Amino acid sequence: MSPNNRAVMDRQVTLMKQTFNFNPFCDDYAKPQNTNGTCLSASQILTMRQVHPAIQFKYNFTLEGVLVRDFISYSSPAAIIAVFWVALFLILLIVSLVDLTIYRDTVVYRTSSPLFCALIALGIASIYISLFGWIGKPTAALCAVRPWLAGVGFSFVYGCILAKNWRVFRIFSDDTLRVFAITNFDLVVKFVVPVVGIELVILVLWQALDPLAPIEIVSPTAADTRLSFCSSKSSAFLAVSLCYKAILLLLASGLSYLTRRITADYRESTLIALAVYNTIVIGIIVIVVNVIAGANVMTQ
Repeated sequence: MSPNNRAVMDRQVTLMKQTFNFNPFCDDYAKPQNTNGTCLSASQILTMRQVHPAIQFKYNFTLEGVLVRDFISYSSPAAIIAVFWVALFLILLIVSLVDLTIYRDTVVYRTSSPLFCALIALGIASIYISLFGWIGKPTAALCAVRPWLAGVGFSFVYGCILAKNWRVFRIFSDDTLRVFAITNFDLVVKFVVPVVGIELVILVLWQALDPLAPIEIVSPTAADTRLSFCSSKSSAFLAVSLCYKAILLLLASGLSYLTRRITADYRESTLIALAVYNTIVIGIIVIVVNVIAGANVMTQ
């Protein structure tokens, strides 16, 4: 008998002993008591999916009673640390929005476009909140929340960044003396709505054709442990979503480069470059970790 199978059987035997206060097994365990005189073999113990006749009047015992499901719970150290930082950042976002509302007429905020600053803060909050979709036992609802909150939030952030910097670029790159206005409404319609709209189309098709769903696989290290996580049948929509976000990052980088020489009061190229750099680095780390982890599970 393999060590993994033996571990499963030992756990089942322990539970049976605790439940019935007797050992209903033979072989290398004690002589059966209070049964119909037959012995349960190791294979019977490991494959119990229904009540055994000899103990039916005692307890409805199946393998499900001893399975261990492995997922990120709220009591795990990683989840506690993550929730703490998310809560802290959300509080800071709220404080920033209050400060923006009170002092929106100051020069610093006026040159930064208060409306788009507020929309960016809401997008960042959506990304932070999406973390809760990764904690707890995976369900259909939790799996669905992950790409929607993170994807829409990301699109809001970079849609607003593109809008803000496009306006600055157009104003300072125009060499004529003509007067023209680029309103917030124009920018929202021409930038934020299309950027978020494309993201929504991707998410709707993903959810309709190949949604993330909770699945379980046998742990490569313990036969009685099930690894619970969210997965789609293919990686096609994930790849499309990542490519779209990469395009947004490239566009934001391009605009930040084009506005690098304008007056310092309106120049945000350095901050945008830093944000894009951090996003790319974190994205690469997450993708690599997921690929390696998935490959290890499949190999083992």
